[in-house]
Amino acid sequence: MATTEYIATIQVTAAELAQMNKAQLIMLESIENRSTSGLESKLNGISLTAGVIGLFAPGIYATISGLVSATAGVISTYPSYNSLLVTVMQNGCNSMGKIVSDLLAFSKYDLFELEFPFIDFKDKGIRYVQGDGRIVRAHVKGGTGWVSMQ
Repeated sequence: MATTEYIATIQVTAAELAQMNKAQLIMLESIENRSTSGLESKLNGISLTAGVIGLFAPGIYATISGLVSATAGVISTYPSYNSLLVTVMQNGCNSMGKIVSDLLAFSKYDLFELEFPFIDFKDKGIRYVQGDGRIVRAHVKGGTGWVSMQ
């Protein structure tokens, strides 16, 4: 299996993290059902930005059709890994959902630096958040500085 697990830092707005969480929930449903039928239209329905798509699939896969293709590749290549992947992706979704709620309370900040554990299917060109993340720091709205949130 060509996977790598690591912690990475990302910079997102609260809205982008909410989008990221919705996208992962939609891809999780496809992996759980072992089918990408309707996945592209569901992802198109949440108006993903290129920046959010790039958090999952850098490079040539950084399109919605790239996410669909990569997810289909994960489903077909790793059938025995399905139940574990569903569990870790659900953990990632739960963590992103909690953090989105926290970020919405911080109205004086416009950008956040977060750390998340990822599982990266390098051979398929896609990665998913797989567990608990944390807020590292926040950018002051209209300002030039960052505030540590640790």
